[in-house]
Amino acid sequence: MPPPRHLLLPSYLLSSLNALHLSFVSLSLLPRYLSLPPPTAPAFYECSRSTPTEAKLADAVHLSASLFALYLALDLLLLSRASPPPSTLLHHLLFLALTLLQLRSERSCLPFLWLALGELSTLFLNARWFLRACGGKRSRALDVLFALAFFGARVLGYGTGLFFFLRDDPNVLGRWELWQVTAPLLAAGYVLNLAWMRKIVGVALRPDEKVS
Repeated sequence: MPPPRHLLLPSYLLSSLNALHLSFVSLSLLPRYLSLPPPTAPAFYECSRSTPTEAKLADAVHLSASLFALYLALDLLLLSRASPPPSTLLHHLLFLALTLLQLRSERSCLPFLWLALGELSTLFLNARWFLRACGGKRSRALDVLFALAFFGARVLGYGTGLFFFLRDDPNVLGRWELWQVTAPLLAAGYVLNLAWMRKIVGVALRPDEKVS
């Protein structure tokens, strides 16, 4: 039985604010990072500040990552009253660990941005929840938009970013340190997204009377 909606409302409101923030940040900063002159690996993966432009970008990513870590911690507290699915708790704990590692090491500026881009799909997920919470009928168009956004941002975008991260980041195969767990954690996050994608497609294709 799903938890009462009044217990979930604060979490969905906070999630929507976070999704708006990270969508704006990723769409604003990703083109600027990708337009940097070569060599790009230091800026992408070391968060280098060798030029004023790189310094501004790295500072903006650091601030956004700090706010994202705060959001995840607060949302875990809010969700503790609502008995969320284990996959939701796993998602929050996994990405909280990744973000804290990124902040501690001041690395992975570009990976943070393609992860943040995934929050675009959260806007459609939350819109579906608010529609149901207000007594509205199911919107198949919204289901399809959510599925497309999830596939584009969290499957295609995440997968592409993960490939280049594993190929180009010089630290992935560097000397052992705590940061080395970043690669397996990112891979685990991608597997979780693939599992969710399968469920999302199933919901989008399901007849109206079978969708709760």
